[in-house]
Amino acid sequence: MAIQTLNTIKNWFKTGLKPSQEQFWDTWDSFRHKNEKLPLQDIENLEITLNSKAEKSELDAHKTNVSAHSELFNTKENKANKGIANGYAPLNGFTKLAAQYLDIINDLVSGGSNSLLSAEQGKILQNQINQIKTLLSSDNVNLNSLQKIVDTVEQIQLSLDTILVNDLISGGTTKALSAEMGKKLNEIKLTATIATDTETQILSAVAEDNKVISRSKLYNWWQWVKYSPLKWNNTISANPATQPNEVVILSQLNKSKPTLDDVLGAGMVANNKSIYLDEGDLEYRGFMSSRGFSASHGFSGIGMTSTDGIQFFINENNNGCTFLKEEKATQYNNLLLPNKSGKLAIIKDSVETAPGTKEIAPLIIPNGELTTVPQSGAIERDAFGNLYQTISNIRYRLLDTREYDNILMTTWKSKIPAYLLINTNKSNIVSKIVNIPATTFGATDFGSYTIKTVDHYEIESYREDGLYEPENFLFEVYLKGKNCKFSGNDSIRLYFSLINDCEALTRKIRNYEINLQTSLFESPKVCSSLIFSDTGYDPLLNIISEEFNQYFIQSLTYSGTYGDMKLSEADISFEYRISIEYQDQKNSKEQNVTKVIKFNNLSTMVLKLQ
Repeated sequence: MAIQTLNTIKNWFKTGLKPSQEQFWDTWDSFRHKNEKLPLQDIENLEITLNSKAEKSELDAHKTNVSAHSELFNTKENKANKGIANGYAPLNGFTKLAAQYLDIINDLVSGGSNSLLSAEQGKILQNQINQIKTLLSSDNVNLNSLQKIVDTVEQIQLSLDTILVNDLISGGTTKALSAEMGKKLNEIKLTATIATDTETQILSAVAEDNKVISRSKLYNWWQWVKYSPLKWNNTISANPATQPNEVVILSQLNKSKPTLDDVLGAGMVANNKSIYLDEGDLEYRGFMSSRGFSASHGFSGIGMTSTDGIQFFINENNNGCTFLKEEKATQYNNLLLPNKSGKLAIIKDSVETAPGTKEIAPLIIPNGELTTVPQSGAIERDAFGNLYQTISNIRYRLLDTREYDNILMTTWKSKIPAYLLINTNKSNIVSKIVNIPATTFGATDFGSYTIKTVDHYEIESYREDGLYEPENFLFEVYLKGKNCKFSGNDSIRLYFSLINDCEALTRKIRNYEINLQTSLFESPKVCSSLIFSDTGYDPLLNIISEEFNQYFIQSLTYSGTYGDMKLSEADISFEYRISIEYQDQKNSKEQNVTKVIKFNNLSTMVLKLQ
């Protein structure tokens, strides 16, 4: 028998092979049995390994040879000399060595020429030396010795006694206050609280609270004053005008104190009666009439440009009211509202802006910050220009064309299910029409759509009154034209479900997805086309048929090959159908089983993908 290689043996035992007797024997002969002794010559590198080892007899002789390694042992210390005079000190612990064999002094008084000073005392000496070096490092050449430093310190002490003041009365420009007086000043220093905007913007007297106003609060107060409504609660010094053409000059109203009503009643008695800001600006005049103020020049900067556009009144609370004349909105009528929170009362509760132009927008809402607490009815724009509206105190962001690529656009979705039912023992068809808007497929000339549906099927026997079951049931969904045709067809099928065995489907819910593409076609007239596959399914949703179709939208009177109508002009509906077919279609033998078939389209949704 022969010894074989490992790869040869593996090839004999591959899956599906039957090794022969000779192959089995060769396999066992190729390996060693545990009962067999392993020859020394079969151990790899054994001889080389053994030759590198010392002979046992030589090693045993070396261990008992007193002359072995004598050059090393001759330098060793004799144990008998440990710890004696002219011997050696043991190194088994520094503390023991220092305590038993060394004379260490740990103070600066004892002294000793044969003693050692401890490291701790050396540290104390170094600190004292460093302090002296610091004192002697002065740039003043007169302080180059300790005695001179001491003398100088005594002189400084005498000087301090004469220049320090220990009270807050004596004063002196060349004197210094003591630390004690500084402490007292800190105890009596002025402390104050900065008033808030609410505490400075007041309309009535308040008790003194010793609060101060910062520069920023002062600025805010001035802005508040500028934009606060004007109230005529004070009196005005005036010489009441008594003649229709007499001039009342504001800078001269200082001789008597009539009220505003007195001034207006006495001075404004004619339409041409004028009030001037001062004697030098007679050109900038305003007239007072029963219709209110009007201005020829001077008040136009604040909006008083109409003859009877602004009227002033005093209500029962003695507060001023301003009424604007109702005029048609134009780009030239500007109403500037102050930057102040509040409500603007508008007659008839409506706002009409001027029509927009190429240069002027009808309404601008600038970017800003959203309110911390949403306010119902608010329309806001954040710092990035996004618009929000708030409904029932919940803020919603308004989507725009920037988000179109991130969302699926639903062009139509059914509101209620489309329900159909057949109760028959004869071949029959029933259908239901659901109207959809033209924008479902016709909002754009080109588009890719997905129609998603969820259908509920139910089949049951009404009564076992016959011998013959129906041959098949068919559930179908169509697009049906009302004012149009699809390449000559009144309706085109989108998909269907065929059941040949009534026992295979008694009650099921199925969902389907139909992909559809719209585009424009021109030959010779411009028309829309629909491209999709009419797909058929069995009860298990397996595809049993698929037919690719392209249909052109045609008017009802069109007779050409292509079309003449766009989808945006077409009136299209979804049509849902049930059909049942018996071999004896009219049940003339009265042996058909009566069936109840229900088709409920639970939902249909059209998504525009592109």
